[in-house]
This record gives sequence, C-alpha cells and structure tokens, in this order.
Amino acid sequence: MSDTILEPSAFTPAEDRAAGLQRHRGNGDVDPSSSVDDQISGILRNAQHSIRHGYEECEERVRRAPGTSLLSAFACGYLLRSLPVEAILAAQVRLLLSLARPALFLYGTAKVYEYLIGRATPRQ
Repeated sequence: MSDTILEPSAFTPAEDRAAGLQRHRGNGDVDPSSSVDDQISGILRNAQHSIRHGYEECEERVRRAPGTSLLSAFACGYLLRSLPVEAILAAQVRLLLSLARPALFLYGTAKVYEYLIGRATPRQ
C-alpha cells in the first residue's frame, strides 16, 4: 500500500462519506466493481475521518472545560504510571505480528481472485 492513503484526503468529509457509501452499501455488501485496494483505501479514509473528528471533538471539549480536562489528564497520567505499559505494548506488538501473516494471505488471495476474475471476463 502506498503512503498516499494516509495523507489528508483532497475530498471533504462529506465527499469521503459519499464515496464510501457508493462502494459500501449499508447492508454489508460491497460493490463488486471496486477493487480490494479501493475498498481498503475507503476503510482507511473512513478511519482517518473518524480519528480526525474525534480529535476535533476532544479539542473542543478541552476548550469548553479546561479544568476538567486538566484533572482528567492527571488521572490518566497516574493510571499510565501504575500500569505495566511496556508489557501491554509488547503484547499488542506480538498480537499484531501474529495476525500479519493471515492478513497478508487474505489480501494476496483477494488480489489473485481479482486477477482471475479479470482474466475470465471477456474484455471489449
């Protein structure tokens, strides 16, 4: 996958959602004309939009109530100090690495399927 997926989109959030809705129907069906790369790009774009929206919402909450936000930050810092953060991160990295092989296998299988379907349909 390219780095351009993670760069800010040239579309507005409404256009991103419209493009995602065109590829991904509400009932879980996926438009068969879109490729695996397009679907993954749409999922990443939607995730990026959700993260950006959450960040902006958090920023607005901090502006409205700075005292509460400061108290929350101290509480989070205390919890992080008392938790075994290194062990948690190491477990997450191990989980990610153990799931990478099946994910890459599924991605490769989908690309082979796209290739075979492309060869099977007559081109005009």
